[in-house]
Amino acid sequence: MSGRISASRSAALKAAQEAKARRDALRLAHEQMVESALADWFEGTTRAEELRTRAQAKAAQILAEAEAATAKPEAEARRALRLLVGLGEPRDQIAALTGLTLSDVRGALATAEAEAEAEAERNPATERVANQASEPAEAATGTGPAVVAAVDAAGVPAGAATDPP
Repeated sequence: MSGRISASRSAALKAAQEAKARRDALRLAHEQMVESALADWFEGTTRAEELRTRAQAKAAQILAEAEAATAKPEAEARRALRLLVGLGEPRDQIAALTGLTLSDVRGALATAEAEAEAEAERNPATERVANQASEPAEAATGTGPAVVAAVDAAGVPAGAATDPP
């Protein structure tokens, strides 16, 4: 009888091992799918972050180029505000006319003044044209004595700027 128990025990162990092997195979397949899904997630988030980083670098470059490109028109706009002051317009009226805040007008005028001083250091004739006209309207129209002196100093022949070609 002990041979039969051994045979039946052996068959039971074999059946248990097969069941466990199936369960282990299913568990292994499940773990492999979990691992694959996690790898996809990490790969996807890494690629997305790399794309964002590249896009941010491109955007920063575009913004830097735009800032460089806007420097000249903004300086011209500040010079126009300075001219308005030279024409006798009060700062609060300049703010109302331009839609800027009074604080923005003051800041732009301060920057324009600093730019004019820097330009005057580079080119003294520019300072005379911008700052030494006897009347604001003369500076605006280019007819004041300082403007005439600056044109003469530059060696421009009389009438060359106004004579038609």
